[in-house]
Amino acid sequence: MNEEEILSQASFWLVVSGSLLIGLEGLGLLAGNQLNPLNMITGRIAETVRTAIYILVGLSGLHQAYFGYSSFKKELEN
Repeated sequence: MNEEEILSQASFWLVVSGSLLIGLEGLGLLAGNQLNPLNMITGRIAETVRTAIYILVGLSGLHQAYFGYSSFKKELEN
């Protein structure tokens, strides 16, 4: 596996986990609870660590969107 494939795999799984976290948080809001799975998982870890995780998930989403669009565009051209 080369570096590009590793980056793509890592960003894919960060996007999937981020989507699940947001979905669970939304379900918690519907149920009237404050359900933030990241806070449950990380416990008392500093706010900067949680912020870094959110930033990584966001950057991974941008990575997936850019390269997904690039792949889609190449398929259209062929």
